[in-house]
Amino acid sequence: MVKKSVVKKVEFKNTWDNKEGKTFYAYLVEMENGDSGEYSSISDSQDKFVEGVEVEYNYSQVGDYTKIKPHYNNPSNSNYSYSKPSNQSDEQIARSVGIKAAVELGIAHGAELSEILETAKIISDFVLRDKVVVTNGETKEVPF
Repeated sequence: MVKKSVVKKVEFKNTWDNKEGKTFYAYLVEMENGDSGEYSSISDSQDKFVEGVEVEYNYSQVGDYTKIKPHYNNPSNSNYSYSKPSNQSDEQIARSVGIKAAVELGIAHGAELSEILETAKIISDFVLRDKVVVTNGETKEVPF
């Protein structure tokens, strides 16, 4: 059944391998309309369900599991047109990228939560705005 709602929460659950040995990444997805279920992605950084973004999705019961999958419209339709996501969507994506990178960096260096969150903000601000970051009140240009 195709439904439409805003993504409320996305949480990594675990990984699993299919019969051919391909690794999948399972996520628990919760929608604002109350639907929730598992989404399996071939990517460890899935971008089909982003918190705060409205999406169309397929919702089904498979045995004891509720599955959520992205719904794809057929682009061969002559009325099909692409529109760039809103700035809010861009900000959500930048925040997601920032937090993922900051967590990986924080884990590698044993950082505290406050340091991870500060790093996430720096990364998302950099992605959205320009090549200048502000840390501890100092403005610094980034070498990349």
